[in-house]
Amino acid sequence: RLPMNKDLNFNHFTPTMILTTCIMAGCDYLPGLPGIALKTAHRLVKQYRSIECILQILLAESKYSFTPQDLVAYASKFQQAMRTFHH
Repeated sequence: RLPMNKDLNFNHFTPTMILTTCIMAGCDYLPGLPGIALKTAHRLVKQYRSIECILQILLAESKYSFTPQDLVAYASKFQQAMRTFHH
């Protein structure tokens, strides 16, 4: 159904960017961050490309109330989820 979704365009996304989007939106291995669903994850990955940059942006944006500890823990779990998908 993704090709039918007009709001999400995955052209020019690498496989890693697609996987990052899906993991950030929530998957079996890691729940999504509060306030980050598929469209927001897609926009962030399209704009910033890497999870490291995205997490720095989320920490700086006042509309999200993430602590540095929240995002460090999330980054670790994100990497575990990424490794699981690549296995």
